[in-house]
Amino acid sequence: MFMKKICSLTIAIMLLGFSNDAQGGKKGGSSSSPSGGRSSFSGGSSSGGKSSFSGGRSSFGSTTPTSTPTPTQSKPPSFSGGSTGVVPGKSSSLPSSESSNSNKITSTTQIAGKVPTKISTKPAASNFDSLAGKDSKKAESRMAYEASKSPAPTYKTPTGKEVKIDPKDKQIENLRGRLNEQRWVNRTSRENTFYQNYNNRPVIVYNDCYHPMWNYWLLSQSLDVMSMWCYHHQASMDQARLNEMYAQNAGLRARVAALEAQKITRDPTYMPPNVDPDLAYNDSYVNAVYNPRPKIITEYEYAHERPSIGAVLLWIFVYIPSAIIMILAIYYLIFVYRW
Repeated sequence: MFMKKICSLTIAIMLLGFSNDAQGGKKGGSSSSPSGGRSSFSGGSSSGGKSSFSGGRSSFGSTTPTSTPTPTQSKPPSFSGGSTGVVPGKSSSLPSSESSNSNKITSTTQIAGKVPTKISTKPAASNFDSLAGKDSKKAESRMAYEASKSPAPTYKTPTGKEVKIDPKDKQIENLRGRLNEQRWVNRTSRENTFYQNYNNRPVIVYNDCYHPMWNYWLLSQSLDVMSMWCYHHQASMDQARLNEMYAQNAGLRARVAALEAQKITRDPTYMPPNVDPDLAYNDSYVNAVYNPRPKIITEYEYAHERPSIGAVLLWIFVYIPSAIIMILAIYYLIFVYRW
């Protein structure tokens, strides 16, 4: 009985030892082998908390210095001819991504402890003008873009008229200064909330840069707010829009005339309190002022190596035969020797 316990304990210890050796063999690619073979790493994505490794060659007694490749940059398309640059403001970061095939792993984030075989840059999206109408309004689509250094040279009114943009215009400068990346990305959401009470009203097309629903909101404000806004923005308003405002409020024309008589300096940046300035303008004008261009993303390419020959041979000639021998030994002791 004592010998049986000793044998059982010995077999259990040997099985545990082989199990640990097998686990060590699986992880053996994470360090250099002094016998001179190739080490290999395998793993998942670097994004989402997982790290991916794919090892290079390591040789005994010598090391080969590696250098990081210089990124190659693709020229991004521009929106209506604008130049590059970013308007200060809170930015919306792009999600990281990774793709893999049998030969390589491509990731938009660096993999810890690995030297990429290639680094390249490319636009995160196509030209903003090429997006469909609905896609151009989605926040998910807009996150791939940033503001150019200057506005587009022109914008189109709702009637199709092309109007030149003066980058030194105070109205343009004010709007660009207030319209940071976060506000441009979520503009559609803010717009829907701001005009939600007027969705059932008919849309009237005016030949200017202002929002088609702006008149409805403005007419719901006090006479002072209406008259001040019309007075300061009269030069850039479609006359048909101004006439409609006068027709809807009998005292508005007289109040604007009184402001003109006082010769108050007109301020094209005037906006009623607690109103985001871009919400007073239509999409075409806001997009031309912001002049979105695709963000540039960096891609890292890593070699996707296969397991080393040494590791494969170790499994074939050591681990697998040892496991078979242990199974046969246990079978013999229990069913043949009957100990």
